[in-house]
Amino acid sequence: YVHRDPLAVYRSAVHMANTTYWYSYLVSPSDEEIHEFILNQFEVMWDEYARARSLIPDGNLVEISYQELAADPEKAVAGIYRRLGLASDKARVCERVRHMNE
Repeated sequence: YVHRDPLAVYRSAVHMANTTYWYSYLVSPSDEEIHEFILNQFEVMWDEYARARSLIPDGNLVEISYQELAADPEKAVAGIYRRLGLASDKARVCERVRHMNE
């Protein structure tokens, strides 16, 4: 699970609504409706994650910050493998991470 600063997530969602959603509206929502939608989605997703989190067996969930992942993707992915107890070929993991950034 990748977590991120809620304010950054909110700003990103507002940007996405302003630059992407507009073409799919039949009736343009007000700014207030957009903001309410974003906050509601955050609440729904957070509640669902909190509920589902307790169903995940110990050792099968890794929580990592977006900042940690963005700062050093190769190190972060290697750490995820390690914490999940998965064998990894570091060179192969690093190659895949680099490929994802292209």
